[in-house]
Amino acid sequence: MSTLRIDDGESACIGMGANLGDARATLKAAQHALAALPGTTLTAVSPIYRSAPIDAPAKFEQVAHATEQTCPDDAAARRAWSC
Repeated sequence: MSTLRIDDGESACIGMGANLGDARATLKAAQHALAALPGTTLTAVSPIYRSAPIDAPAKFEQVAHATEQTCPDDAAARRAWSC
């Protein structure tokens, strides 16, 4: 995803990191889990960066941006949105 588009609703930048097992697969699974959250759209994902901490396994890090559609205040509209 290369285009960042901010929709109405809440937005967040989420830092993710992994250093055990298949770290790249773990980050990919985290992206899928975020995208699967109801009402949530994953709008951007950074490249994966590798850090080399001293006396620890290499850590792979990534940032994702997500937006969440907020529920309308009107009760009838909330039912239509399944809020």
